[in-house]
Amino acid sequence: MNIKNIGAIIVKNYWTISLGNNSFFWDECREKGCISAGWSGLFDMDNINTLEELKYRYVKEGYGNKREAGQKCYQIWNYYNEVDKGDRILVRKGQKKILGIGTIIGNNCYSDINKISFDSKDHFLSGMDEARYSDIWDVEWFDFPEEGVEISKQQSWLKTFIKLDNNKVTQIFDDLKNKGMDVKVYR
Repeated sequence: MNIKNIGAIIVKNYWTISLGNNSFFWDECREKGCISAGWSGLFDMDNINTLEELKYRYVKEGYGNKREAGQKCYQIWNYYNEVDKGDRILVRKGQKKILGIGTIIGNNCYSDINKISFDSKDHFLSGMDEARYSDIWDVEWFDFPEEGVEISKQQSWLKTFIKLDNNKVTQIFDDLKNKGMDVKVYR
């Protein structure tokens, strides 16, 4: 397992992610030092140059209407294009639990169909494309309670992948401190 104590580093961005429904893939991602959002294979992101182009393709290829494209594509774009080495990741379960915190350690998102085991994917996806959870970011996980930590309900945590603003990061980390976690916000 790839776990380190939280140390002093400058973090550009904080993100929260749900690793499948109720973070089904958390145990495996924690063990293998990675995250995956489940958008693998929807688009060849190397050939999409703008968020607007991604939205257009989302609608054109029948994934949803313009309104849905606006909501989903922003998350997809951020996952592939805005995450950077050193960014901090908070894995969540539902709207009230942090399962783990880590730092992106790789320079790029990469595809590895075998990183998340097919047995886990098959059980979770019930016959969906096994490559769906193959676009990976490597993460170094910090020491964190195995059962996670309950925090105050986060109304905005209905999406898979969310960039957290400074106020939200401070509020979440204050909640964690109130639960006895010795964590610090770095910017």
